[in-house]
Amino acid sequence: MSVSSSNFMENGCGGLAVMSLCFSTALNWKTPMEIRSLLNRIKIGMCGICVACITRKCFHLQHGRRSLQVESWRCKEIFPSTYRNDLWSQVNWANDVSCVGGLRMKVSQVLIGFLILCVAAAGSPRRPVYRNVDYGITLSVPDLAQMCPVPSSDTTHHGVDLLLGTKDISLCRSSWKGRWIAIWAQYNAAEDTRTLDSFLQWQCQYEAKGPCQAPPAGLRINGLPSEAARVDHPDGSIEILVVTQAGKPDPGFDSTVPANNYELSLRTNPHSFDEDMAVFREVLSGITISPSSHK
Repeated sequence: MSVSSSNFMENGCGGLAVMSLCFSTALNWKTPMEIRSLLNRIKIGMCGICVACITRKCFHLQHGRRSLQVESWRCKEIFPSTYRNDLWSQVNWANDVSCVGGLRMKVSQVLIGFLILCVAAAGSPRRPVYRNVDYGITLSVPDLAQMCPVPSSDTTHHGVDLLLGTKDISLCRSSWKGRWIAIWAQYNAAEDTRTLDSFLQWQCQYEAKGPCQAPPAGLRINGLPSEAARVDHPDGSIEILVVTQAGKPDPGFDSTVPANNYELSLRTNPHSFDEDMAVFREVLSGITISPSSHK
């Protein structure tokens, strides 16, 4: 280990700063929500410890010739050309002070840099999270989407709408024909929607009101069987549907199929298709569907 890295770890701040930076990076990955929440709490705790460490240790300069002499040996390993054979000459004493002080200053500057990154990451705005306990849905809402209000936690609800291209939540209460993403869940209790394929066909015909067509490639929900379709409307709008099923089968209905049906749909237009599809794919890759009966 080099002199600067040794000093870095001895102060105890280096390890904390590096670990905090790693946790900040992990929070930007597509990590499950429970792990993201835990990492964020650990990261913020490390930031607090780092502040205390820098305040009490990292800027504390030891005094006395003996302390300087010990650390000067480390400086000689890096800057041997600045020292003559007479080890403790007045010239070398000046070099000791300059070298050790310089190393400590560099360490402090690095720690300050890590601290700034840490505080910036901790202070960054958090995405709103949609949770549906009844159907086991968790989603970190993408930055380019506006989540509509959902009922209180003591009220059973079936899903949520995400507005695209606007932040005006008053549109959530209207029959808005603009751009949106809808997440919907219901019990699998009808023969017409019993299987995954029949559920998709039913959604195309009765919800999207058009025939199922070939969807864009790669549309699926991680870890679950999925089917997708595209419906083109006469007004030029486009609807993309992705369906899946999850939950322990209900023997009272059909013991061969999952208990719940889930639909994720996107409504967009040709002009905004690519932009909205990117958000829709982010929803598909980030959503977690794990009902309590899914065992």
